[in-house]
Formats: sequence, C-alpha cells, structure tokens
Amino acid sequence: MESEDSAQKVMINAFRHLRNFPGNAKFSTRLVTIAMNEGLQRLCKAKAAPRETLDEGKKARKKPLTPVVRADWLPILPGQ
Repeated sequence: MESEDSAQKVMINAFRHLRNFPGNAKFSTRLVTIAMNEGLQRLCKAKAAPRETLDEGKKARKKPLTPVVRADWLPILPGQ
C-alpha cells in the first residue's frame, strides 16, 4: 500500500509540474528524480515517527510469550 501511495503521489506531482518541464531533458529522468525525492521524504517522516521497541512491548505483556511447536511449517508459508 505504501508503494502504491508513493507511485500515485509521484505521478500527481509530475502532472502538476508538467508545464515547468524543460523540453531539452528526458522526462524519464525527471520522473525518477521526483520518485527519489518522494522516497526520501517518506524515509525522513518514518524516522521521525515514534517507534516501540521489543523491550517496551514486553513490559506491557502480563505473561511471557511461548513459542508454538509446529510439526509442519508448510501450511503457513506464503504461496502455498
């Protein structure tokens, strides 16, 4: 979902600023630059967002987690 939102925003930004596009450059280069800037903006926002570490989550749990013993992992593997 994140990648779809990013791609949509890139295309909208490219369309909005189409009249400022210089004719002597490749449009693909401009599109890649917009996409890179969008990705960098999203990374900066993600780093600024507060995150919970595994240790913090452990404090909130009342009882410890126990691993599940599975005889066969095949049913839970993706694409199976």
